[in-house]
Amino acid sequence: FFRLLKDFGGVPRLLLVLKKNTCDPAFVRYAVAVLANSLVELDVRHEYCRLITKCDGISLLLLASDQYQHGNDPHSNLALRSVWCALLNVASTFDNVYFPCVQKQQKLAIINAGLDALEKVVGVDDEDVLFSVKSIFWVMYKVLHSDPRLGPNDFEGRDPVGKSVKFLLDLPGGAWKKEARLLTNSLWFFSLCCEKNFLLTRKNSEALILFCVRGVTLDPSSALHYTLHYTMVCAFKKTEKKFIRKCGIIGALATILESDKDEWSSKAHHLLHNILEFCKE
Repeated sequence: FFRLLKDFGGVPRLLLVLKKNTCDPAFVRYAVAVLANSLVELDVRHEYCRLITKCDGISLLLLASDQYQHGNDPHSNLALRSVWCALLNVASTFDNVYFPCVQKQQKLAIINAGLDALEKVVGVDDEDVLFSVKSIFWVMYKVLHSDPRLGPNDFEGRDPVGKSVKFLLDLPGGAWKKEARLLTNSLWFFSLCCEKNFLLTRKNSEALILFCVRGVTLDPSSALHYTLHYTMVCAFKKTEKKFIRKCGIIGALATILESDKDEWSSKAHHLLHNILEFCKE
């Protein structure tokens, strides 16, 4: 089906109709779902991504995301889910050397659209929305990872770390059980932000440590400890003793020390030693 969709010009035609109907969540839900599913097929994914980019499809998907309004329309949440599924599959090709056609400004627009979408779904406890949030964090990670030119100066006034971590800390506890990969995807995004030096304020660093502490509580034995450890190391350097003593990071590291993974235990032991020395000074 998806090969025929390409051979008969289905993708450009679908995008043309989408352009006229981005305000209709029911249409967006189904039309974009076709695009998203077509990008799952590995043998045609890169061809489709080139087509979508050539036809300004990324901008159309971002416009459809921007049109999201939570309300009584049952299609709205599913439309948002379809949009970010499609963007996730497109973003998965960004690291490919054969796909250089997405410019820096468009990648920046994708991350900004993700931050805007998070603001719109604050307080919405819905499985489709949580699925979208999981996808948003992975898309933002893939986009940041694909372009070394993207840095803190490109997000002046947006504060991607502060806004994202606040959104996650405000989620109800049950949300994490509904969408297990939300923790994984968000931690990969934050660890990359640390690598790119996005932690510009003490407030952000403190919020991120609180999120890492919650991460250990939610999943004390998982292999996520690489991202947890790296994020805590970077954030710890910009905090104060008073906060460190009360935030729960020492207990979180102790939990990691009790895990069966020797590699993470040794890293946690080293960080715990540094924190204790810091608190004694």
